[in-house]
Order: sequence, then C-alpha cells, then structure tokens
Amino acid sequence: MHLGGTSAFFIAWLANFKLLMFAFGNGPLSDPSLSLPRFLAIACLPIKIQQNPPPNSQKPQNKHNPNAPSKACKKGQKSILNYATKGLLIALLLRVYDYSDYIHSKIILVLFSFHLYFGLEISLAISAALARILLGFELEPQFDEPYLSSSLQDFWGRRWNMMVSRILRPSVYDPTLIFSTRILGRKWAPLPAVISTFLVSAVMHELIFYYLGRVRPTLEITWFFVLHGVCLVIEIAIKKAVNGRCRLPRIITTPLTVLFMMVTGFWLFFPPLLRCKADVRGLEEYAAVGAFLKYVAKIVPKGAIRLMTFVPVVYLFLVLPLSLHSMHLGGTSAFFIAWLANFKLLMFAFGNGPLSDPSLSLPSFLAIACLPIKIQKYPPPNSQKPQNKDNPNAPPRTSKKGHKSLLNYATKGLLIALLVRAYDYIHSKIILVLFSFHMYFGLEIILALSAALARAFLGFELEPQFDEPYLSTSLQDFWGRRWNMMVSRILRPSVYDPTLRFSTRIFGRKWAPLPAVFSTFLVSALMHELILYYLGRVRPTFEITWFFLLHGVCLMIEIAIKKALKGRCRLPRIISTPATVLLVMITGSWLFFPPLLRCKVDVRALDEYAALGAFFKDVSQSLTFKSFNATRVMYGSFKSVV
Repeated sequence: MHLGGTSAFFIAWLANFKLLMFAFGNGPLSDPSLSLPRFLAIACLPIKIQQNPPPNSQKPQNKHNPNAPSKACKKGQKSILNYATKGLLIALLLRVYDYSDYIHSKIILVLFSFHLYFGLEISLAISAALARILLGFELEPQFDEPYLSSSLQDFWGRRWNMMVSRILRPSVYDPTLIFSTRILGRKWAPLPAVISTFLVSAVMHELIFYYLGRVRPTLEITWFFVLHGVCLVIEIAIKKAVNGRCRLPRIITTPLTVLFMMVTGFWLFFPPLLRCKADVRGLEEYAAVGAFLKYVAKIVPKGAIRLMTFVPVVYLFLVLPLSLHSMHLGGTSAFFIAWLANFKLLMFAFGNGPLSDPSLSLPSFLAIACLPIKIQKYPPPNSQKPQNKDNPNAPPRTSKKGHKSLLNYATKGLLIALLVRAYDYIHSKIILVLFSFHMYFGLEIILALSAALARAFLGFELEPQFDEPYLSTSLQDFWGRRWNMMVSRILRPSVYDPTLRFSTRIFGRKWAPLPAVFSTFLVSALMHELILYYLGRVRPTFEITWFFLLHGVCLMIEIAIKKALKGRCRLPRIISTPATVLLVMITGSWLFFPPLLRCKVDVRALDEYAALGAFFKDVSQSLTFKSFNATRVMYGSFKSVV
C-alpha cells in the first residue's frame, strides 16, 4: 500500500503532468539549464527548485540586521526534530490502533487523518532530502501546517501538498482561466478555473485509489473534491463581494475550516479507503517492517558491528538539540535524546538495556528509546508477600511506591508559578535555594508528563522518576533511590556494572563499588556539561564536573564508613535528612548553579515564561477586539440592509 500509493502519486500523476507541460514548453522541466540527472529527479520526485527573488528585490525583514535572511525563504522549512516528532507520533498512533475496539470509530478516523498527513509529510520530506543530498537542490516545502488553515483557499492553495498546487496551476488552472476570461471577464473567471482544477484533482485521486484497492470506483472521492471546489468558489465569491470589509478572527475560521475538512473527509474521502482495507493493510505493512527490524537485530551480532550501525543515529541525536534555542525545549530534548536515548542505543548494541527485550513492538521500542520511561517489572506472583493481612489479595505496596496523584503535580506547577513571581523580591542567595526547588519541580513535572503519555498511548505501567528527594537520609539514598531514578537505571548497566566487574578483579568484591561509583559520577558529570553546552553554547568551565566528582568522592567515603561500621551506628533521620539536603544545597550553590546563572538560564527561563504569558494575553485581547469589530461591522451591514 505504501509503495504503490507513493509511486502512483509520484509517477502516474506528478511525473505525467510535468511531461505533458514539457511537451508544450511549460513547467519545471522546461528549464534549458537542467542536466540529465536533475531532469530525471525533478520529473520523478515531488520536488521543485527553490526560486529565490533577485537580490535587489529582497527587502530586509530585520531592520537591525539587514544581512539577515528574509523570512520568506525560511517559511515552511522545518527542522529534523519536527519530522522526528511526527515519526514518533505515527509510532504512538500505531500503538493506539491496537485498542480500536475500545475507541469510537469516529475518533479512530480523526487519528487516521493525522496519521495520513504525518505519513505524507515525512514521505515528501525524505524525497526532498534525497534530492538535496544527491543533487544539491534547495527545495521548496511541501506542507505548511495545514491544521492552521484559516479558510479553504488557505488550505488548498497555500498549506496542503503545495507540490500538487504548483503542478495543477500551470497545467489546469491557468489555461482554464485564460479561456474563461474571454467569456466571464477577469473578475469571475477564477471560479470555473477552480472547479476544473478540483475536478482534475478528483479524477487523479480516483486513479490513485484504484491503484491501492483495484476495485471499481464509487466516485465518492470525486464528489469530495467537487464539493470542496464548489465551496471554495462560494468562498471566493463572498470575499469578492465583501471586498475585505468583514473578516472573522482566526480563532473562529481555523476550527471551522478544520472541522469542515474532517466532516467531509469522514463522509466521502475515508469510506473508500476503509472499504479497500487500506488501514488494515497499512498496519500489516508496519508490522512486517517491525518484524524485519527484529530479524535484523537478531542476525546482526551484538558488539562492534551492531554499534557501527548505530553511529549515524547517535550522531543525529547529538546534533538535534543544537537546532533548539529555547531553554526548556533544548534542555529537555538534550536530556531525552542526546543522553538517555544514546545510552540506551549503546547498551542495545551490546545486547543490554531496556531495548534488548525481544517482546517489544516497533512503537514500544521507539517510545522507550526516545522517552525517559521504563516498563514496570513486577516480581512473580509466588514471590509477592501480601502487605495487607486482612486482605491477602491486595496488591503489594511496593508497586505503588513513588506514584503520585494529579493534585501533587498540580500543586508543584502552582509552586513554580509562585516561584517565578517571587524572584523579583528576594535576596540572591535565597533565590539559589528557590531555584533548586524550581528545577526539581520542573524536572518532575516534565518526566511525569512523558510517563503519562507513554502510559496513555502504549499501555505501560511505568516506574516512578522521583521519590521525594528532599526526604533523603544520605547521599546514597539521594542519588541511588530518590533523585531522577531513570538516570540511575541507565548509568547502572552502562557504567557502574562494567566498572564493578573490572574493579572486582583488582580490589576484590568488598571495595570494588568505590571506583564504580566514581566512574559513574564522572560520566554523569560529562553528560551534564554537554547539556549545559546545549543550553548556553559557551565553553565549559567544568564546575559542574567538580560538583559531581565531589559528590562521588563523598559517596565513596559514606560507603566506606558504612562498610567499616557494618550498621552498628546510624544517625537518626531528624539529623541525617537535613544534613543531606544541606550538603546538596551548599555544593549546588557553590558549583552547580553558577555556570547556569552565567549563561543566564534563569533570565532566559523567566523570559520564556513572560513570552508565553504575553502571547496568551495578546491573543485573548486581539481575539476579543476582532470579535467585537466583526460583530459591529456585521450588525451595521444588517442594519443597512433592513
């Protein structure tokens, strides 16, 4: 289904139309400067060379920096992270389809429409990327976020599959426009040109559906495009009659446009697809790809050979966060992808880690690789001792450890909002203390959201990420059992265990954990320095490295003292907990926070919060004003008519 539909779109439709235009000396193939490879690429792929205006006609968009590139050149061009996110969303949608028996069929159709859009955009982006790499083209975008369309004219003409619009305009629209101008005049000539363009598009879509299903067409697709053509003609006629005097705000037009697309798509577009079982065949092809990848993972021996196959992905994950300059988005993606995902892939290369589970499906594999989650491992039923003597069948308490209510996270979100407001009125030393709580609350909420998404889309019961670290009784308790346990679970099999096995041969089993702890903190320090570089783009001062090495040495001393005392002397919690929290606070204020403050992480975070608040404030005020203005104009028009 994927290969047949793609080749039908690329060759039977676009390539043939380009050749027909070339026969009359028009279209993208008529450029006499094209070499043979470029001619073939433009003919067979949905691409078009970027047409940049001459330098003299380019007006600088930035008054402060006239040499900055114009916004028009960048419109619609998206980062690799954008397409990677949409690929992950497709994987999550595939997992959701497994629960289609419990989801309303209309909701499945909504999800399928997004699936179709994401798949089309990624396919066209891959084709454009191949042409860029092999032929050196700077290519025009194919989509421009069609779910933000404010009208049918905006959707079909400027946002949805713009390559088709650029092919249909010179091949169908312009000739019909020239002909109808002689009969209807210039004002109304676009109306039959639009109808003819949609009619040709309908016929080509019917042809593609025939390639997919090999069944006799029911012409529902044709009626879908004819209906949209008629509605677009009415929309253009109304705009010409009103002449820009009355415009509805985007908050009304965008949902109406998307809703109209959804309703007409469910009514006329998707039923032929579902009758030829395109959804079932698509899922079967995804399952076949997943089975193939599992087979490849089995036949590619773990070790250096498998590691070499992952090197391009590891490099991509290290480069992706550099395209984000937002502190929140950049830091989060750096932590999720550049650190955790890369470490999981490195462990998988040697047959270890959470990705080595042979029962994982492809969507589960991608989600566990890219998100800070891990499937909850429960002990076998025979080994679970009932915690409730009155009810032996009750689940053990250990299964709920660390899980918190929605009210808990809502409270922490409210505390973040209060802290942001309090920074303007408090001494700088106290701000460092508050900033540590701010960072903890923010990390916990982000990780909890990731876990909630994985639970909702993949059905995982997930292990907790934090367990109230401000209640730690020791550094071992803080770093090993309470603070960011996902990092602990990644560093243990990737750094701690290999170092422990190696050092056991030298120091023996009793003291081998000490160098293993030190090496784990060293690796953690280097990864934190990398994340700090993503945030600030400044040369590292290695203060964060010294922070983690100091804690590693202190933890080694703590372990050595515990081994020497053998549990004979323990401080009460009322002393050990404040001492532990105080040590983390003092060393953090001394070594951890200064590099963050020097690259103005706190200022940029507050700026982002302020920008977000200002955005919502401006949107609400603008929409209120536009709604009032539109209502006043409509009332005036109605009054004059009456």
